Amino acid sequence: MSDIIIKHGFQPVYKNFNVPNNKGKKLFESKHVVNVQEIKSKNGLSRVVGYVIRQTSVTNNPWKVTFDLNLTGNVLNASCECPAGEGAKCKHIVAVCHCICNEEGLSKTDEPQQWGCFSKAGSEKYKKGKCIAALFPNKKSKLAIDNITPVTLESFVNEGSIFSLPCSFTNIIKQKSLAEVDKERKTCLDEIITKIEFDYTSNLNKKHIAKMFFCQSQNVIPNLTCFPLNSKEDKFYFDYIHLNKINIFEVFNKTTLQSESKLWNDLRKYRLSASVKAHKIRTCRNWTEMGLKNLAVKILKEVKLGKKGSINVSYGQSTESIALETFKNDYKKEVLNCGLVINFLRPWLCASPDGIILNTYGTIENVLEIKYPISVKNIPIIEGNKINLKYLYWNDNKLALKTSSMYYTQCQILMHCTGLDTCDLFIYNNIESVLITVEKKHCFLLKLIDRMSFFYFNFYLPKLCS
Repeated sequence: MSDIIIKHGFQPVYKNFNVPNNKGKKLFESKHVVNVQEIKSKNGLSRVVGYVIRQTSVTNNPWKVTFDLNLTGNVLNASCECPAGEGAKCKHIVAVCHCICNEEGLSKTDEPQQWGCFSKAGSEKYKKGKCIAALFPNKKSKLAIDNITPVTLESFVNEGSIFSLPCSFTNIIKQKSLAEVDKERKTCLDEIITKIEFDYTSNLNKKHIAKMFFCQSQNVIPNLTCFPLNSKEDKFYFDYIHLNKINIFEVFNKTTLQSESKLWNDLRKYRLSASVKAHKIRTCRNWTEMGLKNLAVKILKEVKLGKKGSINVSYGQSTESIALETFKNDYKKEVLNCGLVINFLRPWLCASPDGIILNTYGTIENVLEIKYPISVKNIPIIEGNKINLKYLYWNDNKLALKTSSMYYTQCQILMHCTGLDTCDLFIYNNIESVLITVEKKHCFLLKLIDRMSFFYFNFYLPKLCS
């Protein structure tokens, strides 16, 4: 089903930030907000796009405002092209919110008629004239008084007979009541269906997670040195980091939406993940106390996406499901949908695979990682002997992944967290996709896990507690 675009009849939105002044409201009242539309996607989330005319240089392009809404109408994240940029500091975002919550449904036909009216001079000149309505008044209907049964207000309230009155008001009340009942019924059914689907999926995943725990326990990397923790760090570690196998299994099932899940985001913040953090630690050149402290601050700091980053993320979100289906169809593989995978031996380490590949017997076989680089969106990945991706190279006439690349580090941590020995790196392209199999390198992981463990307990965990 395609996205739905709404230009009128918006539902109210709820801002999750305080508005420091009324500048945004004044912009809305001054008719500076134009071309507002809401785009509802098939997953129920919405994106609102609107334009705000500049107060100065009005001939320039208006400021574009964009923000996302969840199912309950709460604003998730907002952005504006103006220098202020975002949140409560941007009056343009507030103006668009006011426009949605205070939409006017009036048209010219709702306003009093202006044409054909008597001028003031004409009214004074023809005082004896009458309007059409006065010349031809509506005839009053004759009521059959004898047929009306007298009722009391008490009977309306106690017996509910007010709904039997044939008038528009009672019809509106009936329709509203039915709408609320239907809405409550739908909510109840959705909750039941979601619970059944979750229980069914969890039951299917039990054997896969059990196999994953077994594979994790077979990792040749020994338990490395445990760094001493102070009382504050020790409490934080056992309150927020340490998880038993039951907890890890629940996390895996509850975070299958990955980046759309709040739990997924919260748990990853406290841990070192396979995606970016591991490679930053691996390639850190300033391995001094000051350098590692700065690295911990840099990793914990939420970096806001620029224009290029937003384009890449948007392309990835629109391509992710297509790439996964292409892999399944091309290689005739069944793929297990994954949530956050936490290593039970090292609960401070986690990964989020794009899937776990099942063999013909229905057991886990390889970990799957999918990439969809926008740089080769409309050009071949391989043109003759030329490779259009800098992290790939030819190795004995076979396409291979450079060991210096961030994706190589990611694949190795994915295999370590899942306990599997191979990772299928599927690079999707509109023209021709490629598949590269990456083998687990124990020497590489031994050095990297040792480095990550030292960094986590000496710099990252203390920074989390501060």
